[in-house]
Amino acid sequence: MGAAIEIDKRIPVAAGMGGGSADAAATLRVLNELWSAGLDEGSLAALAEGIGSDRARPLRGRAGLRLGRGEHIVPVPMPSTYWVICPFPFGVRTPDAFAWWDLEGTTGPDPAGTIAAAEAGNAEALGSSLFNDLQKPVLRPPSPGRGGHRRVPEAGALGAVMTGSGPRSRP
Repeated sequence: MGAAIEIDKRIPVAAGMGGGSADAAATLRVLNELWSAGLDEGSLAALAEGIGSDRARPLRGRAGLRLGRGEHIVPVPMPSTYWVICPFPFGVRTPDAFAWWDLEGTTGPDPAGTIAAAEAGNAEALGSSLFNDLQKPVLRPPSPGRGGHRRVPEAGALGAVMTGSGPRSRP
């Protein structure tokens, strides 16, 4: 038994938005149904985590606080919001991002304020409370384009935060 899979990507590669994870989750769901495998949500999540630590998140299909390497998810009820994605003009390999974080050794604030703002639909509070532990170490190395994230709030955004890293090589 096999499958030929073609993916038409609409999420930028290495944007840290879970595009690859969503692709993996969708593939697992479709194959589970197509092959009548009968796997429940827990079994699909365990299979997804065996593929990659953050692959199970899109299976759950809802907002949540990601902990650890992304494998632990605390559901967060959240009304619809609008987000603008501005990809960096450079790529960061995930192992590099975590190695730089290991050198920094810092973790962001308690996420309770961000969660409360999200649950309440308070876009202003949510925007000002966004954080990503990897942002400071990733944006520290001198490189063209690493300061561009500061222009997003200057243009009127309620907040700006790095969404993650991905498999691309650094220039």
